[in-house]
Amino acid sequence: MNPQADWDKPVLMSSEEEGIRYDVVLSNDYRMTRFATGETELYHLDSDPHEFTNLAENPEYEGVIAKLSERLSLRQSEPDAEGWWEAEDLPHQTSSDFGQRGNFHYPQDYSEASQGEAVCADLNKGAGSYIEFAFKIDRPGHYNLSISLNAEGSCTLSTAPVVNDAKQADAGYPMKKLMSIEKTQSETFDLVSAGVVRFDQAGLHLLRFSSQVPKQQLTIDRIPLLHRN
Repeated sequence: MNPQADWDKPVLMSSEEEGIRYDVVLSNDYRMTRFATGETELYHLDSDPHEFTNLAENPEYEGVIAKLSERLSLRQSEPDAEGWWEAEDLPHQTSSDFGQRGNFHYPQDYSEASQGEAVCADLNKGAGSYIEFAFKIDRPGHYNLSISLNAEGSCTLSTAPVVNDAKQADAGYPMKKLMSIEKTQSETFDLVSAGVVRFDQAGLHLLRFSSQVPKQQLTIDRIPLLHRN
């Protein structure tokens, strides 16, 4: 290997900090960051070395983003034939607002879970601490939404389309509230219905579970989302 040779292939760096999972793809000309929940940042290294101008929303750079995205380790899963997503297969993250760091999530084996595994979130930093999942809507319309979960305390479920705005990770970011979830009665998993939910646009959306108590463990098994024909 010649250490003086030009390197013309993008390199991938993956990281997770305070519950926030992301990939960075670095080429000779660009740095692209893709967060687990779908937000994208793109910077031209030569003309913008301090990375002030995010080019991800500029349609002229769609080809660049598509090419760099081939290197990503993050993948958006698909539901099964009946519309069920396994929580552990969906990109997810916990809140890490300043002064509220210390929430975290991890996969956990459960014999009662549909595939033997679920996602646990230890929400330790007060009301408003959250875990959220990113999922893809193929077409706008009305959907029946349910969640198989275990909640040690009350929480709210909210949603919003994914946008390229770092503020979306803030616990106070405005989102559409879907329902309140009370402490579950079962020691395993309860299937809780959010009823009929309308999504006005296709693309990536967030489902955010925000704790309403000082501290709790929230465990998500799977999420069925069925389009109403």
